Amino acid sequence: MDDVNASTTTVTNEENTNVFKRKSSDVGWEYGRLVDPNNKDKVRCNFCGHESTGGIFRFKQHIAQNASTVLKCAKATQEAKESCLKAMEKNAKKKEDKAARERQLRDDMIVSFGQQDEEMTCVGSSEPHKLGPMDKWALGTSY
Repeated sequence: MDDVNASTTTVTNEENTNVFKRKSSDVGWEYGRLVDPNNKDKVRCNFCGHESTGGIFRFKQHIAQNASTVLKCAKATQEAKESCLKAMEKNAKKKEDKAARERQLRDDMIVSFGQQDEEMTCVGSSEPHKLGPMDKWALGTSY
């Protein structure tokens, strides 16, 4: 009977651990755990026990010690600091690249709002198709 109780206790502890550990590839989850499984913004530091309330990004700032608005972790290892800082820089670069691609795409788009001919044709059609008054109204074209 003691073996049954011991195995039940082990399963219960493993289940609790899995509930508070996020299934994410973010490096921050290596150094912290959820305080409440229903609130993903509250993370407890494995090093110092501090509870961060701003999600994993603010928690990584806590570990990396690079933000003035976040309590810095005094017990974090140098490896943890570097990996969190590197992850934040990588995410910032990714956002920057995405914004640059979107700006480039907008710059490449040529939108003309000038006069349009009475006979407009559908783009992509194999044969020309004259648009009727309802099509012109939907496109915002004035007569």
